[in-house]
Amino acid sequence: MTTSISALALAGAALVAQSAELGDIAPRSYIGQPLAVDIDLVALTPEEQAGLQVRLADANVYRGANVTMNPALTSVRLQVEKRGSRQVLHVTTTRAVDADYVHLYVELGVPGKQDVRLATVWLQKDPNPPAPVVVAPPAAVMTPAQAEQVAAQARAARVASEAANRQAAAEAASRAAAEAAGKARRIAGVWVSADGKPMKSPPREESAEVPVGVAQALLPLAPLPLPKGVKRPAPVSCAPTGMSAKECQALDNHNAELSSKLVELEGKMKMLQGALAGAAPVAVGVAAHGAPAAAAASG
Repeated sequence: MTTSISALALAGAALVAQSAELGDIAPRSYIGQPLAVDIDLVALTPEEQAGLQVRLADANVYRGANVTMNPALTSVRLQVEKRGSRQVLHVTTTRAVDADYVHLYVELGVPGKQDVRLATVWLQKDPNPPAPVVVAPPAAVMTPAQAEQVAAQARAARVASEAANRQAAAEAASRAAAEAAGKARRIAGVWVSADGKPMKSPPREESAEVPVGVAQALLPLAPLPLPKGVKRPAPVSCAPTGMSAKECQALDNHNAELSSKLVELEGKMKMLQGALAGAAPVAVGVAAHGAPAAAAASG
């Protein structure tokens, strides 16, 4: 009887020893990322190799072990994969793990036989973290009243700007007209002020000193001799002063009329001088003849 009990105990121990175990753990994710880890499955029985069932252990297992379940495990997915001669438990979550380790309790087995195994997955920081995303602050939403107020301020600023531009243009035109009205003009070589009166000296800008070299260059040159039989044209009374051709012609006519009158006046003066010169000897002779007669009468 004792021998039978010992044999049964050894057989039970052999069966327990042949149940699935968890081997090497290879994390595929970092802290702050969804969990991804591969865990080797070892010591599988032929029945477990044919169809091993895997699921996350019940929450009571965590409470019994006095271990807090990581919140990311609520989205866990476990899948047995064959990779060559190996069988691997591939564990993933959709939620990120914000811890440096995760306690993972899983149930392994076949129908009618389940065993709980623990795997502690240690995680590291990402050596190449992504650049921080700059989130722009949300734009302030204006109420309709605020939008209308902003629009009214923009309209008022635009109207004020247009009025200022018009006023500046009017002032510029007024200054230009005043400057044009106050400028002196040179007519027939004579400077005339804006009110029509002749000026003794040219305006200030015309009387500016001229450098010696320029002054010598501006000196009038002697007229060149003309070929025989060619007459020199009459001088033009109108200097290039900006006058129109009509005004220049009128001024020439006026000068010609004055010249003819001067010639006529000079002729009359010569006639008068000749008459005065002939009358003077006659008066002297009359006076000489009258003197003896007066003396005889008195004797």
